[in-house]
Amino acid sequence: MKKDTRTPNSNAVLTIIKKDKQFVYHIWTLFSEVAIVGALPNEITIFLKETGQTYLAYEFSTFTLLFFTDLHKLWYSKKGGETGLVKIIPSNIAAILTPRALAYWISGDGSFDKTNQAICLCTDSFTPAELDLLRATLLSNFNIHSSRTVSNKERDQYRIRIPKREVPKIQALVSYHMPPALPCWPFFFFFFLNYLKNSPPITSGLARRERVLL
Repeated sequence: MKKDTRTPNSNAVLTIIKKDKQFVYHIWTLFSEVAIVGALPNEITIFLKETGQTYLAYEFSTFTLLFFTDLHKLWYSKKGGETGLVKIIPSNIAAILTPRALAYWISGDGSFDKTNQAICLCTDSFTPAELDLLRATLLSNFNIHSSRTVSNKERDQYRIRIPKREVPKIQALVSYHMPPALPCWPFFFFFFLNYLKNSPPITSGLARRERVLL
């Protein structure tokens, strides 16, 4: 999400950049249905200095809207005396993290650990205190227990890990909302095929649809 700080009255714009073409087009279609995008996604080439590799990605940008400006204020802040902005976790995250938001969070920043059958959420850019806020929200909103694991100790980076025993709760919450191109979904689905063989049946999607908070 970007906003021209040189023009105080300008509105923000949201740009989506992902390697997964199907996922990008899925998001674009959702935005197109509410008329906040124009041109179709573009194919671009991105070079990563860290790995020295070049890969294809797909991107599109929304129209500049006051709605995104309000979101920008929630999710970005100045860091200390620096002039740049950093992404933050809003203090009201508990009020805005719904099952549908959780589904898209997992689809964008989640991975599935096949060995331990756990979900990992990539939260490297947030502070330990912000991770604790996210974990507290997962617990208070959905009764999902999690832990904080070290991603890069030197850089003080951490990730959220949701253990195997909590994964069925995630499935019950997000399966109805899950985007069609979720990168970790094949492993996610494989886990539940095994899980369902040794557990009581989970409430059907139709019944769940009536009570899930959108």
